[in-house]
Amino acid sequence: MRRLIIAVLLLLTTACGTIAGKPTAAPEALPDDLLVFRVSYGPGLAMEVEYLTAGPALSIYGDGRVMVTLKEYPTIPQLEVGQISPVRVAKFVAQVSDTGLVDDSVDYGDPMVTDAGSTGVLLNDGVQEQQISVYALSTDSGLSQAQSSRRSELQDLIDEAWDLTTTAQATPERIQVMSTSAASYDRAGATWPGPAPSTFMTDSDHYFADQCGVLKGESAAMVYDAAVANDGQLWSVDGETIMLAVRPLLPDETGCAAD
Repeated sequence: MRRLIIAVLLLLTTACGTIAGKPTAAPEALPDDLLVFRVSYGPGLAMEVEYLTAGPALSIYGDGRVMVTLKEYPTIPQLEVGQISPVRVAKFVAQVSDTGLVDDSVDYGDPMVTDAGSTGVLLNDGVQEQQISVYALSTDSGLSQAQSSRRSELQDLIDEAWDLTTTAQATPERIQVMSTSAASYDRAGATWPGPAPSTFMTDSDHYFADQCGVLKGESAAMVYDAAVANDGQLWSVDGETIMLAVRPLLPDETGCAAD
């Protein structure tokens, strides 16, 4: 009889990861400043300013910070922040990791559409960082049933991430400013409220930008507030109308990457 009881307990432990009735241990909390999950949306065929202001849409950090940059053309991305518990973050990251969907070996197919945007997803479980980019995620034209199913499952994970918490408007501590001389403009821009571009911007390797710079503190807050109200990001600087495209920078971003 004693051997039978031991055998049953061993079976329950193997099948459930723990003795029946006792919860499985929660995943360990992740490092506070670690970017653990991110969703980005590429603009596809769009106006130049869309590329200059493109950035992460949803970012989650190990300490539970949730940062959203909401964007709807022609306005710039606007920062919102929220907070969840580090335990909830760790559980969500473990859940996503277990699906195996955020892995560049997963076949999501190549739908038969043009000029659509891509959805990028980053996952970092504290051991390994993985990134994927899925073209036209919501489209299944020309895809197999398996590819369409994977896309649906990935979208469900993204939707769950968006639903983790509510967010509220915030002012970014730093902003990125990109300029381009690729076009001339036939209308006057708003008066540029920040420091002279020549004092903080340098040549850029970005495909759409000639120069890029980063502002922080009071200058960043002043320019950001003005940029939110300036659709199209055209500014008057020394009597000339130029495009200075502004977007918030998140804690893990240095700014002015050569995208």
